[in-house]
Amino acid sequence: MYDPDSVRDYARHRTARIVRLLMLAPFIIVIFGTVFGFAVKALWNWLMPLLFGLSTITFWQAWGLLLLSWILLGGFRGVGGYARSGAYGRRDRGRGDRWDRWRRWREMTPEQRAALREQLDRCWEQASGGSHVNRGESEV
Repeated sequence: MYDPDSVRDYARHRTARIVRLLMLAPFIIVIFGTVFGFAVKALWNWLMPLLFGLSTITFWQAWGLLLLSWILLGGFRGVGGYARSGAYGRRDRGRGDRWDRWRRWREMTPEQRAALREQLDRCWEQASGGSHVNRGESEV
C-alpha cells in the first residue's frame, strides 16, 4: 500500500545524502587534483629529463600540463572521453552496428564466407610474418 510517511522519509533521506555529497565534493575534488598533479609532476620529472633531456617541472606546471592534455585530448566531453560522450561515436560504436555485422555474416552465402576467411587468413599471414597455420591443417 501507499504510505505517504515512507515516501516523505525516503525523500528526506535522499535529500540528506545529496547535501552530504555536495558538502564533501570540494574536498574530494581537491584531493584528486592534488594526487593527479603530484603524479604528473613525478612522472614528468622521472621520465622526461632522462628520455628527452627536458627540464623538471613544478606542481603548478604539472597541473597546467594536465589541464592542457584534457583540453586537447577531449577530456571535457564527458565521462569516458570522445567515444562515450553525447552523440560522438554512439552511432558507430553502439549495439546496432555490432548486430548489423552479424546480420551481414548470416546473409552471406557459404562461398562468400569462405572467400572472406581466405582474405582474412592472407591478411593474418602478412601481419604475422607468414607463420599462420590454416584451419584444419596441422603443422608437421
